[in-house]
Amino acid sequence: MRHTCLILLHVYISICLISHGGLTQSEQDIKDFSLNALLNIKISTAAKYAQKVSEAPASVTIITSEDIERYGYRTLDEILMSVRGFYTRNDRNYVYVGLRGFSRLTDYDNRILVLLDGHTLNEDIYGAPSFGTDLGIDPNIIERVEIVRGPGSALYGTGAMFAIINIITKKGNIIDGLNLRAETGSYGR
Repeated sequence: MRHTCLILLHVYISICLISHGGLTQSEQDIKDFSLNALLNIKISTAAKYAQKVSEAPASVTIITSEDIERYGYRTLDEILMSVRGFYTRNDRNYVYVGLRGFSRLTDYDNRILVLLDGHTLNEDIYGAPSFGTDLGIDPNIIERVEIVRGPGSALYGTGAMFAIINIITKKGNIIDGLNLRAETGSYGR
């Protein structure tokens, strides 16, 4: 058992040392875009088809992979804390998200719909999504997070009363080589 652990540790360290992945040169900083280009960014969460942000029938916030890298976000709740109107609370087991001042203690956040590439991540019994480390999505693979505030139940069903959060992952052709990240600590401390 100990020998197997040492071998796995050696392989892990070797991969860390030889990997050199990163972002491609074609990705641009958000400051390089003009106002017109920012209004023409395509989103798909607000109406279930690709459209410009300026034509979306809802209040939409987009967090890009550059924002995630720049600010060092590690979980979805850290991303949401940077969005106007969202706040989080932690009961030492789970992270709960409130929106625009509304978050009841027994709510389970079942009025917020979380999607991964358009597929629901809310659990089946209570309709509760995961926001913290229990979500299990590495921020390095996120291309952007589309956040639509307001009701979306007509398009997405019962779980989308307050907001829809769509996590869109990077495609394989965007990732150049192997990308590996390691952290130590205890819950961010």
